[in-house]
Amino acid sequence: MDVTTHYLTTNLDLYSAEDLTALAAELDRLGFAVARPLIRFTREWFCGFSLRRDAEFDEPESQIVAMLAIIETLDPPFRSAWGGCSVRVFDIGYDCGREPFFIRQELSTGTLARLAAVGATLRVTLYAVAKSGEDAAGGEAP
Repeated sequence: MDVTTHYLTTNLDLYSAEDLTALAAELDRLGFAVARPLIRFTREWFCGFSLRRDAEFDEPESQIVAMLAIIETLDPPFRSAWGGCSVRVFDIGYDCGREPFFIRQELSTGTLARLAAVGATLRVTLYAVAKSGEDAAGGEAP
């Protein structure tokens, strides 16, 4: 069992009162992959994305910069759909282990400004170390 704290990936979660099907297809065409499928809730649509090449990144800054480069080039109809989202959150994920004692990773002011400019927020998700005999999702390990 890996007990090392490390960066996993950054996902992009979108919520909108409008149908996200066309925006999801465009993001897929531009290099995103659907990480959590398009779902219609009572009043909102939801879809979660990652980059198809997310395994290339070992820290959040470079992955978020790559994601922003795509978002910033959206054509007007898709940029409008993006702007219509009630939630646009970049979710940085870490597996938490028992070592090292700490890790530090940061986002530059330039990247933070770009996030703000596209109307996005930032979230950090920490995944606990699995207990002996359980997988990371809390179920029994095979």
